[in-house]
Amino acid sequence: MFPPFDLLERGDEPARAFLAQAGDAGIDHVCCGDHVSFAGTGFDGLVQATALTLLHPTLPIYSGVYLLPLRHPVLVARQLSDISRLAPRRLIFGVGVGDEDRREVSICGVDPATRACG
Repeated sequence: MFPPFDLLERGDEPARAFLAQAGDAGIDHVCCGDHVSFAGTGFDGLVQATALTLLHPTLPIYSGVYLLPLRHPVLVARQLSDISRLAPRRLIFGVGVGDEDRREVSICGVDPATRACG
């Protein structure tokens, strides 16, 4: 289940209440997206996932889809290590190359034509 896009902007208590209601309703996980700048806006997926894990004690959080080619992999690995200590076994990390907004890829210094090449 994807929460409302602006859930975290509403503050801790509304977000905590939303997650509690989701858990009470039998929802088995919550998803969060990731964008550096999708049409001029966006949330970093790992920051959002971390906040969500800290607002509910047991609900798993899925990243769907984290745009890994737009970040340095060593830094992402470090961030994932920290999240795994804060919320053990609660983050399911889904990655992808993205393609919805080629400008988003370009502003990160990545060539949209080769972003998936290694």
